[in-house]
Amino acid sequence: MDFYIVDRVWKLQTILSTTGDVTHKVINALDVINLKPSRRLSLDVSFTQETSNDIKEFTKVGNYVLYLDIDGEYRWQTILKTSHNPLTGIRQLECEDAGLDLLNETLKPYKADKAYNIAHYINKFTFDSGFKIGINEIPKLTRKLEWESDGMTTTERIDSVATQFDNAELSFSFEFDGNKLVQRYINIWKKRGSDTNKILYVNKDIHSINVEENIYDLVNAISATGGTPENKNEPINLKNYKWTDQTGRFLLKTDGLVYDTENIKHWSRDNTSNHYFVRVMQYETTNQKVLLDTVIRYLKQYSTPATTYTVDVVNNITGLKVGDYIKLVDDNEELYLKSRIQELTYDYSNDDVSLVLADFTKLENGMSDKLKELALELGNKLESNVPIDVEIIYSNPLFLNNKTADNKTFITLDCIVVRNNVNINNQVISYTWSRFLPDGNKDVSFSKNGKSIDIEPDSQKYYTYKVEVEL
Repeated sequence: MDFYIVDRVWKLQTILSTTGDVTHKVINALDVINLKPSRRLSLDVSFTQETSNDIKEFTKVGNYVLYLDIDGEYRWQTILKTSHNPLTGIRQLECEDAGLDLLNETLKPYKADKAYNIAHYINKFTFDSGFKIGINEIPKLTRKLEWESDGMTTTERIDSVATQFDNAELSFSFEFDGNKLVQRYINIWKKRGSDTNKILYVNKDIHSINVEENIYDLVNAISATGGTPENKNEPINLKNYKWTDQTGRFLLKTDGLVYDTENIKHWSRDNTSNHYFVRVMQYETTNQKVLLDTVIRYLKQYSTPATTYTVDVVNNITGLKVGDYIKLVDDNEELYLKSRIQELTYDYSNDDVSLVLADFTKLENGMSDKLKELALELGNKLESNVPIDVEIIYSNPLFLNNKTADNKTFITLDCIVVRNNVNINNQVISYTWSRFLPDGNKDVSFSKNGKSIDIEPDSQKYYTYKVEVEL
């Protein structure tokens, strides 16, 4: 992996590498990507007494690191911190792709005068930073937002914006011209990643899955207050707020308490259906509906014992991105989980990939699903190991006076594809025919496609025909 160091006017200073024959060798390189928009790169660069001054000048704070990451994407990061140790001969660089433009600027409180879309807020808060909106999956969604506190960095503010737009997620991407950054983008996703078919197995991809349960935070009733509106002396609450749960599970009484009537059937203070575990909660919103929605989400989250899973994943899990969903299987424990990748770390110095998982969901009937997957996998393997026979059938073997026995001037060649004594021509995507001269060289002037072709005789030459099929 090569890293190009340029100064703040994009002049190349030096090239660092984990593998190349360069003056400044990278001995450790960790590229950490998570669901937060900022991405972190740390480099340990070796130097000698003779190269010490050069590496300090080339990699001083504020300079940029350009590289092509493991996914083939161009990355741009700013050196934010350095540590230079002559005793060990190691210079450490800490970099982030948000850079000074977003990390070092703080914002004042802000209150929107009406509902705006997400691009409006992000453009406002990143004004003159050099970033512009790239991909935007929620262009029409609008919100009226407010931030009462000051001191938030631009990165924190735009992350807060995304959270309030139905927990949208952000990422950065970059466009280069040679070693010069020409455009930087903020991408807006409904949700990063995809629901993959990747399955990790204990004793193969995973060392172990440790399961921990607790009821420290279990609750089934909440008394909530919000923030204090302008020109008011008291914070809002839910007293006398009119609302009915269509599912019948949650009950809002006139005293402002919200009750989980399903949870109480199993969890109560004295094993009755009346004595709730009540928690007093404080929120910042001044909107009663938002306050109620927040309370309902909290009750749903903490209505059952909290279960945490610690997964010891073997490195070198490739082909995954932050936000992807994967499945985890421990057959011995009959444990089947679905989880989302929260963080990926690429170790370019060792070609390792490690990941952090969260949002675990227990899959029911996992054994049945697992057996189906194994059966399908076994069937595919067996089928792929059975050889395929490709045969060319001709309509008439002989030409006499340039005609066949049935008085035709051509012969039809037909391709038959068989696996395990079963015709599988219906699985063929394409047929590509080629012709070879008597000396064995390919006749480049000949090209035909299709299951069957017609050929005419040539009294001067004898040809050999070949067909290639794609299933």
